[in-house]
Amino acid sequence: MNSKQHIMSEALFRLFENAIQDQDQDQDQDQDQSVQDLLPTSKISVPDQSDNTAGDSLTFVEQRAWMLHQQNPLAASGTLLHALQLTGTLQYQRLLAAIAQLYQADSNLNWRYCMDDQGRLSKHHEPDADQQLVLQSVGDVQAAIQYLLERIQRPIDLAQEAALQFYLFRLDAQTAILGMVGHHILLDDSAWQSILCHLSHFYQQSPSYQQNLSYQQSPSALAVNPAPVLPKRDQQQQLHYWREHFPHGFRALAWPDYFLAAPNSTPSLVHTQGYRAEYSAVSGVKRFETHIAAQGIQALSQAAQASLLHCMVGLFADYLCRILAVDRVDLMLPVVTQYGVVELSQIESRSNLLPIHLQQQDDANCSMLSRMMQMRNQILQGMAHNVAIEHILSATHSPRTTLPNILVTQFVDAAQFLHLEGIHAQALSIPPIAADYDVSLAFQLQPHEQIQLELTTSERLTPSIGALLLERFAIFLQQDFLRAAVSCAPWCSSPQQTPPQTSPQTLQIDTAATHGVAPSIGAASDLDVVVHPQPTAVSDGPEAKFSDQTIKQQQYSALILQAFKNILEQASLTVEDNFFDFGGHSILATRVIGQLQRDQQMYIDIADFFKAPTAAALAHYVRPIVPTVTQPQPAQLQVEARIVAPLSRLQQELMRVSDHGRNPMYNIPYALAFSEDLDEQAFYLACRDLLQRHHALRSLFVQTTSVQDGEIKYDQTVIAMQQIDDYPWFFYSIPAQSASAKQILRQEAKHSFVLTEQFPIRVRFMHDEQQRHIVSLLFYHIAMDGWSSAIFIKELMQAYQARRAGRVVQWNNTPRQFHQYAVAQHNAALQTQMQYWSDKLGKLKKSPPLLGTAYLQQHPHLAESSAGAAIAFDLDEQENAALYGLAKQYQSSIFYVMYAAIVLACHVLGAGQRVLTATSVAGRNDVDYQDTLGYFSNVVMHHTDFSQCNTLQDLVQLVQHNILEASHYADVPVAMVERLVRADDEVSQDSPYEIYIQLHAKNALTGDFQCDDGHQIKFSLLEPDRDLAEYGLHFAVYEASGFAQQPLSVVLNYRIYRYSTAQIAHIQAVVQRVLHCLVAIAAGKQMNLADIRRQLMQ
Repeated sequence: MNSKQHIMSEALFRLFENAIQDQDQDQDQDQDQSVQDLLPTSKISVPDQSDNTAGDSLTFVEQRAWMLHQQNPLAASGTLLHALQLTGTLQYQRLLAAIAQLYQADSNLNWRYCMDDQGRLSKHHEPDADQQLVLQSVGDVQAAIQYLLERIQRPIDLAQEAALQFYLFRLDAQTAILGMVGHHILLDDSAWQSILCHLSHFYQQSPSYQQNLSYQQSPSALAVNPAPVLPKRDQQQQLHYWREHFPHGFRALAWPDYFLAAPNSTPSLVHTQGYRAEYSAVSGVKRFETHIAAQGIQALSQAAQASLLHCMVGLFADYLCRILAVDRVDLMLPVVTQYGVVELSQIESRSNLLPIHLQQQDDANCSMLSRMMQMRNQILQGMAHNVAIEHILSATHSPRTTLPNILVTQFVDAAQFLHLEGIHAQALSIPPIAADYDVSLAFQLQPHEQIQLELTTSERLTPSIGALLLERFAIFLQQDFLRAAVSCAPWCSSPQQTPPQTSPQTLQIDTAATHGVAPSIGAASDLDVVVHPQPTAVSDGPEAKFSDQTIKQQQYSALILQAFKNILEQASLTVEDNFFDFGGHSILATRVIGQLQRDQQMYIDIADFFKAPTAAALAHYVRPIVPTVTQPQPAQLQVEARIVAPLSRLQQELMRVSDHGRNPMYNIPYALAFSEDLDEQAFYLACRDLLQRHHALRSLFVQTTSVQDGEIKYDQTVIAMQQIDDYPWFFYSIPAQSASAKQILRQEAKHSFVLTEQFPIRVRFMHDEQQRHIVSLLFYHIAMDGWSSAIFIKELMQAYQARRAGRVVQWNNTPRQFHQYAVAQHNAALQTQMQYWSDKLGKLKKSPPLLGTAYLQQHPHLAESSAGAAIAFDLDEQENAALYGLAKQYQSSIFYVMYAAIVLACHVLGAGQRVLTATSVAGRNDVDYQDTLGYFSNVVMHHTDFSQCNTLQDLVQLVQHNILEASHYADVPVAMVERLVRADDEVSQDSPYEIYIQLHAKNALTGDFQCDDGHQIKFSLLEPDRDLAEYGLHFAVYEASGFAQQPLSVVLNYRIYRYSTAQIAHIQAVVQRVLHCLVAIAAGKQMNLADIRRQLMQ
């Protein structure tokens, strides 16, 4: 693959810059002519934006690509080529028709780029142009690739031809090749996801077309905010960073003589056993490929709190410094817009390059780790100051004749985005025929903890040097750096333990001249293979096998029981005790699963907990995880410096919908009353301990730049501990407070955070009228969720106990940080998950109020007002015991029983046969982040189809299945899902679901703790005001602290302009009557859903 974005010469760039930025100023004709004299002899036209309409305006990247296209239409920076092998029964005419649909209407794929007589560049749509799609028969794959190689050597006429052209080849009844030739004027690698997903939908001929495209990082380059043409003042501010940090500019790496191709000679085709010439196009450009184990690089990535791309850039630069004995390496890193496009009308190339500089240093033990952190910071700073590469090079006085000649990029397989019915798509390896860099390294993370490396060398280098470079780099990755990184990382307790020495698995050579069997360059390493435990010698009889199985089950039971004891904090549990009878619930079950998976290599599905809630029974559902090389557990680095990282997807969406943090709807207010006065200074120190432990609490969310569509992008900046008191976040009590505690708490709950200047936490002490000591703990959702609040309160009380006694708390572990999760998330694709939501939900209109729109129509202008109120009711002990009994009987949990009851009540009240509801999920699928504070929780929605249910048990099992299934696809922020499934004619921007159901499991917000002197301090959560409502109907089910026998309570929060108090009273009454029916069923009464409906209608 080629991710190179070619760079204009200094003279051409100056002419170009004048034309596009200074058209309103008079240009000196003689000066223009003198610059023109420096340009190549081929005709070059300067773009002009003055006459373009808003919809057809040319981007900086388009204008740059046009200029370079005029210079050299066949440059590697112009054309790009992909080919997919399609295996299965393909309907060719159906595919050709689907391809034709890609170019229709306002799709950007039908742009044409034209220069008028005055030398002004413009673009326009040609949706009716004949794309001349041709189906050709070929004898084999090589023939199809040969055709495509010849095709890309013919320039694309951008005025007459589309910038993307398809070629379809038939091999045999079950095999076809789909070739795609494009131009960088329109396309970068982030476009393939949108194009191929639309092609899939058009091929499927879905009657309700649904766009399933995700807003995600470009698969082949680092995602940043795009670099629009900024006003000169803003641009100078961005360029100041580059001038200040890189005053000596960037330069090419000087290769040793033996790296360079022999001058004035034509390389002969070398015939080596095992190879054959397959393509007639002979080129000096070579590409080499190998695969290595990913564990070591991932461990370093975690230790440095950097992404895989950050580390790979730093490692390759460090490797070149070492083998070439140089003190610095400069290279280029492609960057693209942070979020992928959704519509075909949004496709455009927004590529740029960041120059990267690594200076070799003779550091002490941790030089590799520190260099990776420096590389991470340099890349993140470059992203924050992203301007056109030509501006950067000019600002740093980098000579255009000796620019960096090395590129590093990350990519994914485009075939994953094509989903044709009954067809398997596989990307084909295309030999390169041109290269703009001497050395290009591309990599991708593959399944089974493997990294694919591709190294391409230009004609300037000798054909054999690439294999040597890649081979030695692969060995370097598996040996030299891994030992150093692991031994010096702060979480490593055994420096003597080093990973096995390894070699890469295979090396493949992929060139235009030779293409065939790949030679092995090393044996499979210990890191590359699955490690199986050695079997114990036993006899062959059935008794021995039974004994071995019994011993294994007993071992599993003991490990599960220990996890139960740890999570539930119940030391007296036995293997026959029911997890849910001792305070367990689904969130705690998730913690058990994570602990067993991380520490014992045992996998248990969450659904299995409900089938077998005892340690003895659950042991039968254990699936052992085949052990691999153990990765050390990362820790928070003891570095007190600012850390800049991207936002997670949920955070980015929250900044958008919350007015960038100002909307108090997303405040999380807690107020705790204590049984005696606390030491406020000790409490302050305890809070500082938690801010030090959890970076999310001391993060600011800093605007980076505004993009062309007006959306603002942010980074999260972790503030160093020595600076946290520069920001207002802790407020002591005032002896003579003028307002009542209730008034102060109401003010705190409505506080509008300025997240660019304030931490997402506020702690405030006060006394109420009874002189109780009260603390307000206010968080913004961007750094906190329900799971995190339980961690915070528990650790806060631990830290306070220690500080009250004059000690500093000693933590048992060190959690990963949320910004590490955000960085890692940018390497993950969402396509499969977006496809799930599109298929599952279809297109949705906004759900009407449950009892009709008559009341809503009295206040049409307040239809989406969040003004709210609430009512509550409790279950008595008999109802409580009956519902918990049903949960056990149905192998479910109390939450799913209550959820089923509420959905059934809504169904009876007129919500329809398919009731759309939503609930929250923890979002802690990555077990390494179960102790991390941050915004992980998400919302999932689903339909409950009553045509699939006859009995109450059917209904409970259905909602349980729907929610557990949806939780596997909860990496997509709900706001993105809502945009994806919103009907085309829906004007409301509100959530499509009207009904939201949530369980608040037993938590640590009410309880007590014991001081060093032996006495206990009790604390309790004060009931908050509920005058805001995010949803039309929000059912919150609360479990009291303690065991299952304690009663449940239900709070119904509602929007007051969608429901009257009489309507809410009626809804409450129906829900309670449904619960009474469930109690009757638990007592043995035979009732199906139809019976319940008839009874409720009476």
